[in-house]
Amino acid sequence: MDSTCALPRSLRRPRALLFGAGWLAVFFASTAAQAANQARTALADTSSSAVVSIDGAACGPVASWEGGDLFATVVTAKLSGSPLAKKQIGSRQYSPLLLEFAFPLPGPVVSWINDFCAGKFSRRAVVMTPYDLNRQALPSTEWRNCLLTEVRFPAFVSSAKDILKLTLVLAPEFAGASSVVVPAPGPGGANARGISSDSFAFTISGPEGSSVQKIDAFTIGTAAAAAQTVGDTRENMLATAAPESGNLVLSVADDRAAGWKAWFQDFVVKGNSGDAMEKDGAITLPGGNGPNSADALSLQFSHLGIVRLARISVSAGAPARDRVELYYEGLTLAAANTVTAPAVQPGGSSPNPSSGGAAAPDAGAGTQKPVSKIALFSGPNSADLGPRDPIDVPRPAGTTRRSFSAQSNKTLADETATYASPDQLDDVADFYTEKLQAAGWEEDDRSETTNAASGRLLTITFHKAQKTAEIRLDRGKDGSGTEISVFVRTKKPGGG
Repeated sequence: MDSTCALPRSLRRPRALLFGAGWLAVFFASTAAQAANQARTALADTSSSAVVSIDGAACGPVASWEGGDLFATVVTAKLSGSPLAKKQIGSRQYSPLLLEFAFPLPGPVVSWINDFCAGKFSRRAVVMTPYDLNRQALPSTEWRNCLLTEVRFPAFVSSAKDILKLTLVLAPEFAGASSVVVPAPGPGGANARGISSDSFAFTISGPEGSSVQKIDAFTIGTAAAAAQTVGDTRENMLATAAPESGNLVLSVADDRAAGWKAWFQDFVVKGNSGDAMEKDGAITLPGGNGPNSADALSLQFSHLGIVRLARISVSAGAPARDRVELYYEGLTLAAANTVTAPAVQPGGSSPNPSSGGAAAPDAGAGTQKPVSKIALFSGPNSADLGPRDPIDVPRPAGTTRRSFSAQSNKTLADETATYASPDQLDDVADFYTEKLQAAGWEEDDRSETTNAASGRLLTITFHKAQKTAEIRLDRGKDGSGTEISVFVRTKKPGGG
């Protein structure tokens, strides 16, 4: 299925009402409609902005939004003995709620997308507070039990200056007025600058990633189907299938496409298309403070396979370009420069950013996360050995891959790779800790040994969903660089 099509058909199907009494249904429906219309009218009449929170975590402003409004279906019945049909209101339901965010993305958005891509379909509450031109909060609206059904990624174009924006498509179960006030960021706050389309870089193990001039917009979505209704206060429940994605479509400069053509010849023409011949790749967006700044976001694709390579028609005299299509099996967003927004104040007012008041203390201020001095690997490295890197584990810049192996059975899949790094052990440890935690991994254990024979050895273990990872860092006695060993074990579904 190409998920770039219209919204899932099931979102437009009639849904049965669950309210035991008709007056209760009408009351809630009226409240929801009034709340959503208030927010929409405020934005239209005052040219105001709107900020949102997801499950109580403030996400800053939305670039745009639409939907989430209540409507009723129409039921038509043929009357006996009459040529006319009888029509009446059927089920009440909510249209999909579309929220558009500018890059860099807020942390709660990154977390929700990663859960969605991993098949974790958790419902979350979304609260929106509009602000007028005087930065005064207007009545808030809450959409409850929202299910993420689509993530629409923008096109990345090397010749465009447009600000990159991403759209979440949500299926809410209920909407109504809220006493929560989502605080507005101050001038120059979250998402103030944005990231332009031409700042992207595409990297892949093998072909020349810098030859990619454009990546078409793509969507990851799931077909949401109406399930059996449950309870007395919900309209419906949604049963979901695994997320599906279309292919990545790239425009590549033909004079630098030799690596792409060799891969297509081997993968498609010769049929060498096993897991070992698939590749990993990433779309990276710099943080904006120069080439050495942390990535604002890295979209990391696993198990990339090439399926098409064809010449693109161009005007006379224009450089030749090729169209490359790739499938992928997994996507993880690793946010190294996630936007941080103030905490939501239930039932209260937002602190006025221009009043000079002190900011609320950071709940995690006592725990400083490491800030890596090492950037993500941008490749390629002609000295690399082995076909690829382990899936879903970031690779430090400047490293050379010395080996890679993979093996699997019905229950487990193991991957092992070794690297040589010119950087010091502590800097490499900070890289893996920061990048893995940003990608949703949690650290389990850290142990260190030192002896005269082998120098210093640091082992860090992580877990994420059905995966475990062990990073072993070895600094020799001479202290020149670090030897890296990465081991990843994935427990397959039904593997116990």
